[in-house]
Amino acid sequence: DDVATLGEYFKANSAVLRNCQYINFLDGCGLTLPIHEAGRAPAGLMIAGAAMSDARILAIGLAVEAHLRAG
Repeated sequence: DDVATLGEYFKANSAVLRNCQYINFLDGCGLTLPIHEAGRAPAGLMIAGAAMSDARILAIGLAVEAHLRAG
């Protein structure tokens, strides 16, 4: 049934976007690093900053990723 499928899509889409919608509304930038263990439910660590801070957010993301890999 297309309506059920479309409804499920909008429900899932809303759940995925709810965490970043505030950052986007404020014209910020952000990224999410996957932090879940293999075989476990997906989880992510969101790193966010003000508009035009893309390079800084990416640098922080790389540092956090390296720390998680080393730990």
